[in-house]
Amino acid sequence: IERGRRRIAFIGTANDGAPEFLDRHEGWRAAQIEAGLAPDPALVQAASSSEDDGHAATRRLLAGGADFDAIFCVSD
Repeated sequence: IERGRRRIAFIGTANDGAPEFLDRHEGWRAAQIEAGLAPDPALVQAASSSEDDGHAATRRLLAGGADFDAIFCVSD
C-alpha cells in the first residue's frame, strides 16, 4: 500500500481450520480498509500452503483477467 498498490490479491486459506491464515486474511482486509481501499472478493483465491497450490491460484487470477497490482500470500 505504501508503494501505491491499490488492487491487492489474496492467495491462501481463510477459514476456521487454519486460524493463523484466517488472521492474515483479516489483516489483508483491515489494512486495505484503513488505507481507504475496498478489498475485492474477486481477488481472493483459495490455496493451501504449498508451492503448487500458490502457483495454481496465481494462474487462476491471471487466466480470469483479474485486475491486480500486488499479491498477498498467507505463506511463502
